[in-house]
Amino acid sequence: MPEEKRKSAHQLTEAIMKAVKLMRLSAFIAAIAAGLSSWTALNVYRGEQERIDYEKLRFAHTTYHAYVEYRRQRTTNTLKCTEAFTRKKPGTDAFIITDDDVRGILLSDRGEIPFAYSKDRHAGLIECVDKPEVKGLFVKDHLDEKEVRQLLDAIDEKLAWAISTLDGALIGYFHDLGDKVTICENFSGFIMTGRDQVGYGIPGVYLQRLAKIDLIREENYPNLHKFLFDIATVTNNFTGKVNCTAQIPVLYPVKPKLSQIRDWSVQQFHEWFW
Repeated sequence: MPEEKRKSAHQLTEAIMKAVKLMRLSAFIAAIAAGLSSWTALNVYRGEQERIDYEKLRFAHTTYHAYVEYRRQRTTNTLKCTEAFTRKKPGTDAFIITDDDVRGILLSDRGEIPFAYSKDRHAGLIECVDKPEVKGLFVKDHLDEKEVRQLLDAIDEKLAWAISTLDGALIGYFHDLGDKVTICENFSGFIMTGRDQVGYGIPGVYLQRLAKIDLIREENYPNLHKFLFDIATVTNNFTGKVNCTAQIPVLYPVKPKLSQIRDWSVQQFHEWFW
């Protein structure tokens, strides 16, 4: 009887040991499966991340190409015209063309603000008209109502759709549909045109002026409004150089990609993941 008890105890011990070994094996297999699942999930995530990056680059390229094509097809250049709105009186910080002038010109189709023509103050606006008969008006000391209408219509024809088109082209920047750095690198060139010649980006200062008198607002041109603010911030109001690669990530910090993670601690990974 004691011998049978010893055999039973030995068999029980062996069974327990086998169970423990099987449990360990199962846990090991489960750990391998979990590791493989995690590795697969991370690769899927990495692939999706790379696909999103590619789509953003493609979106940026498509919108930029469309905008360049729009500018190529325009029959007139607007740089000299917009520069007229940025010139200041010598020795002062006051614009030659006043804020009321700007409102009267750009809101002329609404008839809300009267435009009082001045031969000396508005001489630079000759760059904003193309028709010879309208250019001839600038030699006159005074313009009648019909002549003022001709002048304002000619300026509107010169500048028409320029702001709306640029705002539409920048939708990917505002809504993060395109790569911000790439969009900045391409479109900031237009905004900063003239910096090397006159010391500031002429279109940038012109558009910033429109923003300061509420003609460009977040509710009517949200994409351009945001882009202007950012470029003005990194260039000291369009007087400095743009370095989109270095400056835009400072304005819009992004989580590092999986391929950039090296030797992180658990805490660092936890902060990145969440």
